[in-house]
Order: sequence, then C-alpha cells, then structure tokens
Amino acid sequence: MPKKRTFYSEEERKAHHEKKQREADLQIQELTKHWENDPKDIAEYLAFSTQFYKYSSRNTMLIYRQRPDSVFIASYTHWKELGYYVQEGEHGANIYRPETTRYFKPNVPNPTWVLLSKASPEQRHEVEIGMLESRDFTYFKPCTVFDISQTNCPPEDYPKLCGVGYNSTQHKDIYNTLCLYSEEIGVPVSEEDFEGIGTRGTYNPLNKHIHINQLLGDTQKLDTLLHEMSHHLMGHSPNIEKPTMQREFEADGLSIMFGKTFG
Repeated sequence: MPKKRTFYSEEERKAHHEKKQREADLQIQELTKHWENDPKDIAEYLAFSTQFYKYSSRNTMLIYRQRPDSVFIASYTHWKELGYYVQEGEHGANIYRPETTRYFKPNVPNPTWVLLSKASPEQRHEVEIGMLESRDFTYFKPCTVFDISQTNCPPEDYPKLCGVGYNSTQHKDIYNTLCLYSEEIGVPVSEEDFEGIGTRGTYNPLNKHIHINQLLGDTQKLDTLLHEMSHHLMGHSPNIEKPTMQREFEADGLSIMFGKTFG
C-alpha cells in the first residue's frame, strides 16, 4: 500500500524553514564559541574548508559541524545523477541552497508580487515582452547533503571524485617493506575501515600503533604511513609540550624528506 502523502500549508512550510534556520544559526554559534575557547582548532577547519570551496562559508561551517570527516559532499539528487545512491538509513548534513523564483506584478489596481508560475499564458507573454514588471527573488531553502562514504560508490571509483591516490606496484612494494620495518622498531601497522576517507591514518603514541585507512590507493597509503611513522621517529608523545600544528609540521617535514628519498 503506497504511503499516504502529506501536504503542508504555506504557513507550516514557513514555520519549518524558520525552525531549520534557527537550528543552523545555533550550530554556527556553538562552533564559533568553541573556536574562541580553543583557537588552534581553526587550522583544522581551514584545512577542511579547502575541500568545499564551492560551498559558502556558512554551509561549509554547517557541514563541518555535523560531519567533520566529510571529503566529497553532494545532494541525494546529485549522487543519483553521478550514478550512485545514498545508502538506506544514512543521515546527511543540513545546509541551505539558494533558490531563485521569478515574480510579476499583474495589471490590476494596487498590484502585489505574484509567482510567475501562477501567471496566465497572456500574462506570461506580457512579462516576456516587458509590458508587466517582473523580478527575481532569491531565498535559501533547506537541503540535505551526503558524504561519499554514505553512498554505494565503490572505493575504486573514489579517485574520480576525490583524491585518494592511485594504485602503484612500486609504491605498494615500498609501503609493504616499510610496514615490516615499522613493526621491527615496535610500531605495528594495520589497515582499518574509517567509515570514509576523511581520516587517512592515525598514530597512537600510547600503544605505538599506526592505523591506515584501507580505502586509500597505494600512493596515499605510502604517503600516510611516512607521515604517521614520522610522528614516532620525532618522539611525539602525549606529554610532549608542543602545539598540535607544530607536531604536524614536523611530521610533514620528515615524511617529505623520506618521500624525496624514495623518489
């Protein structure tokens, strides 16, 4: 039996949009308040935002607030157009997309703006030839977007949409050799499911264990391993008095040197 469709009045839709707007404003306020208390996290957000340059700052902040591990975002319809589908039960991030609607003023006493879609054929013609005044109004409509990890897009298709590296026999051999070396120095390496590619790898200084995202291509696995291994070689531990960004900079510097050595 088909599901009964629910129709909402204009007042109900307006109230719903206003509610969503208040929720979005609250999320942004909470995020900016957190940055005031912990400014170093702004760097993490700036790195995150470079992946979503097509979105407004407001929408990027909303995505970051709701799904900070996102790497490639699209609406349900856009994913369908790309040939993929959002998996059942997934909850996306709520953002706002601009929608432009054209209105016109009919030729009546004390005219008010009327949706062009409600115009008669004669009125549409008069709008087209300039006899009736028309105007475009832009407002923001709630929209739900989903990360690539929430779709049925297979890992082998990820490089088409976002950078996860590529497969390389040479880099795979180096990666496997370095995994053995890392284990010899007391830092085992394991590949795991991070539920997406927002996190490419981690180094746990407490148990001296490196975790690599299994969705990465050979080049990114090697690059990520070099970075995480550098954290260990640089002696980065929980009690070290260095800012997070300094530790990341040092690990990047050493891993670049390793990468240069391996060509």
